[in-house]
Parts: sequence; C-alpha cells; structure tokens
Amino acid sequence: MFFDNQNQKLLAIDFGTKRIGLAVSQGPLAVPLVVIDYQEEAEAVRQIAQVCTQHQVTQVILGISEKETAEKTRQFGQQLQLKISQPIIYVDETLSSKEVENRFKLRKKPLPKKLDHYAAAYILEQWLEEQK
Repeated sequence: MFFDNQNQKLLAIDFGTKRIGLAVSQGPLAVPLVVIDYQEEAEAVRQIAQVCTQHQVTQVILGISEKETAEKTRQFGQQLQLKISQPIIYVDETLSSKEVENRFKLRKKPLPKKLDHYAAAYILEQWLEEQK
C-alpha cells in the first residue's frame, strides 16, 4: 500500500495488556504521543478512537508480536476496527521495546518509566522506512 506522507496521517499502536503506546506521523517522522493505562479494553478502544478523530488519522499501524500476545493483539484490533473507519495494518513489532531501551542507553539518557509510546514511534518509523 502506497503511503503519501503529505496527505495521510498515521497512528501507530504498541499494544499491551495494561498499557498501550501511541505515536503519530508528522510528514515522514514518527512522533511519540501518549501512553494509555487501562483496565477495560473498551475504554482503551474509546480513547484510541478519540485520538483518531482528534489527529485526523487516515490509517492505523498496529504492532503485533508473537504467540499468545499476538492473539490478544488481533482481538484488540478487531474490537478497535468496530469503532473506527480507518484501515488497520498489522506489522511485526517483535523486540520494539528492547530497541527503544537500547536507544536510550546509547544516548546515555535515563529510561522513562513508560516506554510504550516510544515503542509505537519505533514501530511507525520502521513501517515508514519500508514504504520508501
């Protein structure tokens, strides 16, 4: 699928069972946005739908990992798709959090308590790079 970074706005999601990281595209850049702490999946879906509207998102990139987490992510994606009109693209996000940790260590910066939105930005960054 062709991505026109001038006319489209992407939302990347790093799904977790307690926290969800979000990042958005700004032209060719991936920008960490927010971490959603949640207990009820429906609440997280509602918040993400609001972000899609607020940021005029045209497409969603949902990171998917391995094994049982992958299945939970797909189920979450199905619930989200019922609430939003934007297409959802599933992409491999294996080790995205580890990569973010390594980047902070290389820059000799302290690790934030929550890395999820940075992981979402990394997922989006990788996807954008693949579209070139």
